[in-house]
Order: sequence, then structure tokens, then C-alpha cells
Amino acid sequence: MRSLPDTKLLVTLRRSLRGVPERQRRILEALGLRRINQTVLHEDGPVTWGAVRKLIHLVELERVAAAEAAQRRRQKNGVPPSPHL
Repeated sequence: MRSLPDTKLLVTLRRSLRGVPERQRRILEALGLRRINQTVLHEDGPVTWGAVRKLIHLVELERVAAAEAAQRRRQKNGVPPSPHL
């Protein structure tokens, strides 16, 4: 998929790793995903899309503007909003 300028990808692990091949587990580890419902923020580019394409059956994707990306990640991971933002 083509990347857009000034966008980020929120990648959320939605399925269990039980029965997932080792190669896919290593890709999840490289993306920083360890737990179900964990969300990580990545650049919207071809490298990220290449990894995500191999895991599309395990993850949920959301494309967000770079300016709001960190705030959305905190919301998805259940972190309370910081009063300093």
C-alpha cells in the first residue's frame, strides 16, 4: 500500500500467538508486539507495510496523522492522558 506524507501506522495485535510460525513471531517481535491488544506506532512506509502484510490475519491497522499519533497510541493502550500535554 502506498504511504502518505505525515502519517503513522498504529499496529495492534488482536490474535493470540498460539500456533503462529516462528518466522511470523520474529516479525511481531521486530515490530515490538508481545501481548494481545498491545498497540505500537510505526512510520507509514514500505518496510512497515511489508512486515504487516505477512501478519494481516493477526493485527489491526489504523493510519493516523503524525501530529495525533502518540495521543492515539496512549488511548489504545489504556494509558491515562497526561496533564502536561
